[in-house]
Amino acid sequence: MIPISLVMGWLDSVVYVSALSLWALVSGHWSAWQAARVEVAQLEDAKMREKEDLVAEVVEALLARTNVEPAETGR
Repeated sequence: MIPISLVMGWLDSVVYVSALSLWALVSGHWSAWQAARVEVAQLEDAKMREKEDLVAEVVEALLARTNVEPAETGR
């Protein structure tokens, strides 16, 4: 965009440079906001994982699928 602006002479325009600066400001803030949203989502996910008891869930699933009884001896 800068080479085109230079050839067209737009860089001498105060309005153009102001609009370009405003766009840079808006896009920078938008990018930071998006990054913050991702970070918040990651923190919420980490909190959910802390609350989960994965070991207990695995044990419950194993107990539901198996029976715990003494094996019969083949006498």
